[in-house]
Amino acid sequence: MWEQQQKNNQACMQLLQRGSMLNPADPALHQAQAILQQKLGHYEAASAAFQQGLAVDRQHTPLWQAWGVMEFRLGNHDRARQLFQEGVWADPSSKDVVYIFQAWGVLEQRAGNHSLARELFKAALRVDPKNECTWGTWIQMEEDLGQLEQANELRIRRNEQQWEFVVPATFTTRTNGAGPSDAGGLLQSLLRTLNTFFNARSSSNDSTEANQRSKQNLKQLK
Repeated sequence: MWEQQQKNNQACMQLLQRGSMLNPADPALHQAQAILQQKLGHYEAASAAFQQGLAVDRQHTPLWQAWGVMEFRLGNHDRARQLFQEGVWADPSSKDVVYIFQAWGVLEQRAGNHSLARELFKAALRVDPKNECTWGTWIQMEEDLGQLEQANELRIRRNEQQWEFVVPATFTTRTNGAGPSDAGGLLQSLLRTLNTFFNARSSSNDSTEANQRSKQNLKQLK
């Protein structure tokens, strides 16, 4: 947006607010306001804008991802985890859920929960095997950990764009104040929930395909 490029944030915000008034059902406008408020350091206003956007459309995956990333950057890791978890369940069939898994994986990586990060990166690539950002982030993490053989294997998989996923299962957030010492239990919980998620995603996709086939059959009958 020209006004934002010219550092005229006030004019930019006024345009976004006017856009929301003219088209209140557009969650992307609320997201844009939230991101601008975040850049200005107005985090409470940003949170309010994210909430307004989700009140319009709770299935708008980019809103959940952007809000979670903001909380992550502010150091509110448990809140970020909660938002990421709600976001992936908001619309399991959405292709944009890859960005939530990616961001969540980075959070766990920086928190030192590398096993959790691996499963979340794996989940992201299950959604979109061609996501270069996730491949690159995962490979870099393994290299930083000294896991060079693992990093090279990932490069091969990336070139093939094929991955044999052991369907994981649960992405619960930390429970009962769980910390790094509870990583084993958190990993098993994460694996169980991821399995549930991908089962739900598969069912949703199957239903969508069935609806599309029905529409095509109806057109042929006409």
